[in-house]
Amino acid sequence: KTLAVFAHRLLGLRHYSRSDFILVKNKIYILELNSLPGLTKNSIIPKAIEEWGISFPKFLDHLIDLALNSVLVGPAGFRLSIQ
Repeated sequence: KTLAVFAHRLLGLRHYSRSDFILVKNKIYILELNSLPGLTKNSIIPKAIEEWGISFPKFLDHLIDLALNSVLVGPAGFRLSIQ
């Protein structure tokens, strides 16, 4: 979890992502970070939030709230607050 959060923040990802790792001879390697993992009923994210006791509609509402209250920073330091 610590490595996933570190990599997520390092890459400047927002809100949620999925991290894939592999363990080789007691060393952990990051395979990929998916910045937009699937949200179909067969995908990992909906299954995980269900295990946490959060409804899928509530999760989507939360993502929308986060996006609407975010401050976006563009390549030249341009800031756009979405509210």
